[in-house]
Amino acid sequence: MAKIEFSLQLASHVDCPASGDLQVGSLREGLSLWFKKHPKLSGYLLDDEGQLRGHLSVFIDGEMALHSEALEAHISDGAEVFVMQAISGG
Repeated sequence: MAKIEFSLQLASHVDCPASGDLQVGSLREGLSLWFKKHPKLSGYLLDDEGQLRGHLSVFIDGEMALHSEALEAHISDGAEVFVMQAISGG
């Protein structure tokens, strides 16, 4: 099993636990189980085409996943995944 954690800011926008277990495999596969338990999370994380929304960043074992590849990233046993709102500024 892997672990997933959502930033406190993200968790304040959508009803979901701040952290929990994540099935190994692709991130998309692991999240699909979360979406069954927390359906509003799906609409907040994914757009209408099933892609990760632009306002999010995903870190796997401390490394930021490329946005376009994050959902297909392999999540191994014992991995730590962190999902947060992307931060931008000027």
